[in-house]
Amino acid sequence: MPLYQDLIKEHFERCLDLYMAPRLLKKKVNVADMSKLIPELPSPSDLKPFPLQVSIDYNFHETSVRATDVHPNGLWLASGDEAGNLVIWSIKTSKIVKKYQLENKVVDSIKWCPNEDYSMLVVANEDTVHLITPSLGTSEVNKATKALIEDSKKTYKIEEVAAEQKDKLCTWEFNDQMVTLTMKNVISAVCWHPKGDYFSTLAHNIQATHQVLIHSVSKGTSQRPFSSTKGII
Repeated sequence: MPLYQDLIKEHFERCLDLYMAPRLLKKKVNVADMSKLIPELPSPSDLKPFPLQVSIDYNFHETSVRATDVHPNGLWLASGDEAGNLVIWSIKTSKIVKKYQLENKVVDSIKWCPNEDYSMLVVANEDTVHLITPSLGTSEVNKATKALIEDSKKTYKIEEVAAEQKDKLCTWEFNDQMVTLTMKNVISAVCWHPKGDYFSTLAHNIQATHQVLIHSVSKGTSQRPFSSTKGII
């Protein structure tokens, strides 16, 4: 049999296809009515039940609300705005039960203590973090919270004298119904440990070992969990 005249050419083109791995050519589909490409939405009546009207309003903030959090028992709502206002509401009645005016303007994060044995919440207010005890629990809860803060104050004073020469990660200041932690950077987020003794803070957009700090309420201490960092957390 004679040699196929296009054999070498086809072998070359096949090897070229394997080498270049070209994409498959597909013809463009022209759709006259573009609305046919949109999936059909279900009828609103099929999505019921859903709220049809506003049931309750919480009116106070005149600037944008930046953070909210609901207490674990579902009775209290905390909200913070860009003017430094921290408001604690009664969820059932929408009445203001506590109101605080913080020194800095923006409230970036609010977290209630998950342990209902204590009445506390942490608020990130630019380069300060406030540990607030609003005394909204029972007499036993309020008493336990007050004792916890008193123990923290005593321990912090002892630790402060011992570590006077060391570089402080932050400073603790104990006031009436509030403990203020002054940081080196703006704090963007806070988070509690489930047991309610430790909470962590996250500094905004910095690459440093002190971007994340862990604070103990009972001991009044702060520590950094990472000795080195490879990027921004």
